[in-house]
Amino acid sequence: MTCLKDGVGIEHRLNDGMLATVDVFYRELYTVMPADLEATWLCLQSLTWALGEEKQQQMEEDWTLEELERTLWSFKNSKTPGADGLPKEFYLTFWDLVGPDLLELF
Repeated sequence: MTCLKDGVGIEHRLNDGMLATVDVFYRELYTVMPADLEATWLCLQSLTWALGEEKQQQMEEDWTLEELERTLWSFKNSKTPGADGLPKEFYLTFWDLVGPDLLELF
């Protein structure tokens, strides 16, 4: 890896800058943000429909490795499905190695 962009779009090419960018990214990612409970309640109250029981059950089922791979294939080429900056092609190329680990995340 030769370059990382930070949260404001500045490119860092030196190791110290890249490490600091990664540090900030993960600190922000795992920082608990207080929820606005009133806004959450208002949002939930505005919902006008609900999933049927069968759809609810489907949503709660664990993903299979095949479903995850099929979803990945549906993404556009040269696009990154997450904040790690790795494109779809990376995941497909190394699917045998990363697929099972990704499945554990979902």
